[in-house]
Amino acid sequence: MPSRRAACSPFRWARGSFLTQSSGRMPASDNERSGRVSDLIRDRFVALHVACRLALIAFATVTIQGVLEGAAFEAVILSALQIGAGVFFTGLLIGEVTRRLIEDMVQATVRRILDEQTTRDGQ
Repeated sequence: MPSRRAACSPFRWARGSFLTQSSGRMPASDNERSGRVSDLIRDRFVALHVACRLALIAFATVTIQGVLEGAAFEAVILSALQIGAGVFFTGLLIGEVTRRLIEDMVQATVRRILDEQTTRDGQ
């Protein structure tokens, strides 16, 4: 039996154990729940990646602009946090659209390659 620490690793999907789990049923144990969470993180990685980058860029831009204008520290930080949060949620939407576009492109390419292989094999 694997140790609890190994079973709850966020990188468990990288070892291929996510392929053995059924997604159509409720998780029966903590190990399966942690696997579903890591699958969710893996599936939404592009969206989170884009959102975090955009939020950090927005936060840095507003902070630098406030410092250069000589605004009060509290006002600059509060404004930067608000704008960063807003841009984060916008980035989640943009990242999700990007993820779906990439998935569609990859599926279409794989389908095209498989079709070409089957037509070559048939001749």
